[in-house]
Amino acid sequence: MSLFRKLAKDSLTLSVTQILLKLKGLILLPILTKAFGTVNYGIWAQVAVIVGLLAPLAVSGLDSATMRFLPGKSKEEVREGFFASFFHITIVCVGISLIFWIISKPVANAFFEGVDNARFVAIAGIFMTSSVMRNFSRNYFRMFLQIKVFSVFTIFEALATAFAAALIALSGLGIYELILVFIAINLAMTIVALGLIIHQIGIVFPRFNYLKTYLAFGLPLVIGGWSMWILNASDRLFISHYLGLSALGIYSVAYSLGYMLINFFFNPIWLTFPPTAAELYNTGQIEKLKQLCRYSSKYALLLMIPAIVGFSILAEPVLKILSTPEFASGASLIPWVVVGYTFLMLGSYPATGIELARKTPLMTFIYGFPAMLNIVLNALLIPHYGLLGAAIATTISFFIQFLLSLVIGSHYLSFNWDVKSILKSCFATSIMAVVVWTIYAQTLLQFFGTVFIGVAVYMSILLLIRSFSQKEMHFLLGLIRLERIADWHVLQYLSNTDK
Repeated sequence: MSLFRKLAKDSLTLSVTQILLKLKGLILLPILTKAFGTVNYGIWAQVAVIVGLLAPLAVSGLDSATMRFLPGKSKEEVREGFFASFFHITIVCVGISLIFWIISKPVANAFFEGVDNARFVAIAGIFMTSSVMRNFSRNYFRMFLQIKVFSVFTIFEALATAFAAALIALSGLGIYELILVFIAINLAMTIVALGLIIHQIGIVFPRFNYLKTYLAFGLPLVIGGWSMWILNASDRLFISHYLGLSALGIYSVAYSLGYMLINFFFNPIWLTFPPTAAELYNTGQIEKLKQLCRYSSKYALLLMIPAIVGFSILAEPVLKILSTPEFASGASLIPWVVVGYTFLMLGSYPATGIELARKTPLMTFIYGFPAMLNIVLNALLIPHYGLLGAAIATTISFFIQFLLSLVIGSHYLSFNWDVKSILKSCFATSIMAVVVWTIYAQTLLQFFGTVFIGVAVYMSILLLIRSFSQKEMHFLLGLIRLERIADWHVLQYLSNTDK
């Protein structure tokens, strides 16, 4: 089976996984908003902010390093590299957790409206540790394109956390108990994943032969990770300071929905992209790598452009359906969030070239400058424009990050964006938007009906204006009915650039 064909097939598998993950989000959102209210949701959001702050330091860039160096290596090197990295991450996590336990009261006083919430700061370090260990062990299966196993773990996590949240809410317990249960789920998943990994490659006490190389690659990404944290979360700190936890809860719900939407369409492609790109780069197949960038970015945009416009139109009724009128006041923020995250995702393509060329110190500037800009914009805009100011600051910062990635990354990996396809998608989206605008969804069933109509209109317009070549149609049909489409159709499509 062609490497490209496997990538596309794995992306379809992950698409199904993403559907189930978003169903988890649709379940969790009403539970967390309606059962716990804006203040408690604000606390939940702040815990997530702390986890996001600590995680880059704990991981030390070793997730990206192992993704870059281990694909295609011998079992012995994979075993040594994985367990050395896992051991290092575990030790750092434990140290960070102890520190945050000690300083929980001053942190709570600064960001949680008083020392009464210090227990949430103390447990945030443990929550971070369990999350990092779960993600790193689970990503082993993504690293070696064992997508079905990766998907099973992801789906189980979604179901387990959704069930736990419902049980906690029905039992009358609070956010603290919910975090404890999530920690237990993370640890259980880590143990199971490690058991499967040991079954595949065995276990060894690491000699740390490759750790120096991995850290040299990964540590510059820590600053990049913190910069991403600033881009993603610094607005929450300004909001909690200027506007309070209730406003933070409203903003976080809108932000989460926008982030969820973009990830729904982008993640199935992106989760398989880095290991595939690394394998192509390591084996000298640069032209195929450029084709991979061109086609994956094309299909990602064909999905994301109508999603951005459609969801922006439907944002207010969706928030009213899934939460409360108080949370629905944040609907106007969603268009800014989804546009900003689209720029972030698109910047990942040229940034990949920088990582493959092992020029990771450049990532410090690419993410660091927009992060500093984001802090300045938040400080200027939030006091005057409130939550909208925070959303605008995020969008501008992500756009600058995209431009920097594009300009710098093109020196290491350049490919042609399919501008013609993007323009056709915008045309089809404009017609779809008119149709969706005339429908006002008041129930969840009506919302899904509107989405179905919008998708039908959009796809019909794309087919009418011939957005897909004959080779692409053969390829797409081959993914749906693999056993009935001859292999040469797929190979012919993937071996030649689209004319």
